Amino acid sequence: MPIEEVQGLMDLKNDVAFKLMYAKEGRETFLIEMLNALLPEHLGYSKIKAIHFANNERIGKRPESKTTRLDVIVITDDGRRINVEMQIRAQPSMEKRTMYYWAEAFFSQLKQGEEYRHLNTTIAINFLYYNLDQANEQKYHHRFRLLEMETHKPLSDAMEIQYIELRKFSNVLAKQGNEIKSELELNLAPLVIQNMESLNEPLYLEYQAKGGEIMTEFLKQWKSISEDDRNWADYFGRKKEIYDEINRNAYEERQQKKMEEQQKKMEEQQREMEERQREMEEQQREKEEQDKKLEALQLGMLKMMLKAEPDQSDDDLIEALHTDRETLKKLKEKLD
Repeated sequence: MPIEEVQGLMDLKNDVAFKLMYAKEGRETFLIEMLNALLPEHLGYSKIKAIHFANNERIGKRPESKTTRLDVIVITDDGRRINVEMQIRAQPSMEKRTMYYWAEAFFSQLKQGEEYRHLNTTIAINFLYYNLDQANEQKYHHRFRLLEMETHKPLSDAMEIQYIELRKFSNVLAKQGNEIKSELELNLAPLVIQNMESLNEPLYLEYQAKGGEIMTEFLKQWKSISEDDRNWADYFGRKKEIYDEINRNAYEERQQKKMEEQQKKMEEQQREMEERQREMEEQQREKEEQDKKLEALQLGMLKMMLKAEPDQSDDDLIEALHTDRETLKKLKEKLD
């Protein structure tokens, strides 16, 4: 059990807790702070001043499972749509899955008959508690757009996908001695630290200094959601859903692996049978070739023997040619 739960705080990587903390009316400030850290002005993004939640009333089911879909869609004050999702376990084809949900958020904003110019920038932000990119252990924040292959010129700013690999970030933070070095690290830290009060003094003071009231209120609200028994029921219900899905997927993977092994065994047997068949065919060809050579030799000998002594009996010919009566008959027919 995570130390947050032992000490009475919900693990914010649990997407129920994440949504309670970042996607509830009255707590918009925390998500605005996070989004502005992920979409900073110095990289050309417009600062987000206000948001409202677009999908609180339409929580549906994921197509690949029976679990409740808990991604968060927000609309910023300048019309951008941002899809935020927390994933604590690896998803198959995560990149395609992300593009699917991005596309859903993008096209759903256009009503029938409206022009395409009304489509606003849509950004998918995915917090992952696993590593999507195994090549770079330090880079935990990834931004993707559609680019021209040679010039790298963006096709449009209407599409963007981001991944934040929290395990990598946790390792980076640990190597820094839990020292916060950026606005982004300040906002991501609560998603990975195990105990707010165990932070070293500079970090704790930095949290308190972060506008003072914002971080104080953040800690207060984190404790508040963790004191509600109904929240804990949903929290553990979500954990159970995830564990059940993991177990179900593990069973399906074992069955799939078993089927693949059986298929591999059958294919191997098939290859062995085909190899034996080829060997038998090769042996048959060799035999036929040898029979042809023997027949040619016997025909030559028979021709010479009959030429030298036309009245030889079949018994003498059979003995001389080391053959049988039926073969001798066939040889004579070929000579005729």
